[in-house]
Order: sequence, then C-alpha cells, then structure tokens
Amino acid sequence: MSASSLTEAWSLDLTPATTSAPFITLLSSACLPAANFNTWLRNDYIYVHAGTHFLAHLICSLPPTTKLHPLLIAGYITLLSELSLFRSKAAARGVALPALPAPHPDPGVEAARDPMEVLAELTPTAAEGCAVYMRFLMELCVEGGAHWMTLLAVLSICEKVYLDAMITVRESEAFKSGALDENVRGFVEWWSSKEFSEYVGVLEAEAAAVRGGEGWREDEARAAVERAIVLEVGFWAIATEGLEGQ
Repeated sequence: MSASSLTEAWSLDLTPATTSAPFITLLSSACLPAANFNTWLRNDYIYVHAGTHFLAHLICSLPPTTKLHPLLIAGYITLLSELSLFRSKAAARGVALPALPAPHPDPGVEAARDPMEVLAELTPTAAEGCAVYMRFLMELCVEGGAHWMTLLAVLSICEKVYLDAMITVRESEAFKSGALDENVRGFVEWWSSKEFSEYVGVLEAEAAAVRGGEGWREDEARAAVERAIVLEVGFWAIATEGLEGQ
C-alpha cells in the first residue's frame, strides 16, 4: 500500500467538510454572524471533551510494538490545552460554556471511563449535529468496538478536515486584511499552525502505513472514515442554520 494518506488511497473528497462548507465560506468572507460563531464555539468545546476521550481510548488500545505512543500522548496534552483556549475565548466573547467534567490528565485514567457515560454527560448540552457526532465516536470506543487502526484512521481524517478548513480561512482576504476579529483569528491560527500541520501529516502517514497490516479491517475503517466526513459536514451546519443563501 503505497498511498501517502487514506485520503489518497480511497480518493476521498473532503471539500464538503472543508473549502465548500458554508461555515468556512462565510468565515472566510467575514460574513458569519457573531452569534453563529458562538454556537460553533460552544458545541466544539463540548465535542473536544468527547474527542479527548476518543484519543485516550486509542492510546490505550495501541499494541506495545507501535511507536505511536509519544505522538498521540502529545496530541492528548494539546487537546487539554485546547479546552483552555476555548474557555478563554468564550469568556472574551461573553459565551457561557456548559459545566462539564474535565477529561483526566492521564489518558489511561480517562480511557477507563465508560464511553457511554461520557456521552451521557455531554449530550444534554449539545446541538443535534454535535450529539450525533459524539455518539459515533463513543460507539467506536465501546468494548468490542472498532480496531485501533480504525480509530487512527478516523482521527487522521478528523484532524485533516480541521487543518484544511482553517488553512482555507487563513489564506482568505478577510483574514489577511484583518477583517476577522482577533478572537476568531486565534482559533484559525491554532488549527492552521505549522505545528498542527506537521502533526496531521504524521497522523496521515501513520494511518496509511498500517493499512493492510495485521488486524486491519478495510471495510470497517473506510466506513468509519466516510461516516466521519459526513458528520463533520453536519457539525459545521450547526452554526449556519438560517443562513442559507448568504
């Protein structure tokens, strides 16, 4: 399997979740109302809690023979920092975030939690598109759920979507001209940074490298990745309801 990424191997079209997503096109033209951005902010804050548990489960599912532990543990620590970023940006915007149990700083402790209990804590405060996406992630983590290689594939695609989407915004005239307020720019810079780009590149390469290896489940992995892309589209749509035609 010589493809450098699953996107290449499976000829995946990420544009509906990236460059052509209404949230991204509106943000790129500085036309997304503040209230809609705040809806995204609030729900993504909730989602990152589920994503952190998902990553903890992946870390603890890795066989000792892989060399992925340092990379993914660093990613886990970054997600904890990301939650702090959300809290500071929300406070600056006057957005009330829900009171949620913080993920444990030790991924081993976090992974020991029941994913369905984690979901039950997060769903009541989430919009439908966020809740559906979080359920998908937690169902992959239940006992007897997806293979760790499938989890890695999903992680690589989810992070790739955010990277491509935010690079699109960063390369827009609205961003370059300063039309986006500093608070919004902080999020764009977070997910379009050189460090994040390098992290995503390694994830993509590692997910492609394990494809076809012992334990790999082609149908399971591809179905999960394709579902994740659809859910990414639905997640962005949370923040653009009522803006059709703009």
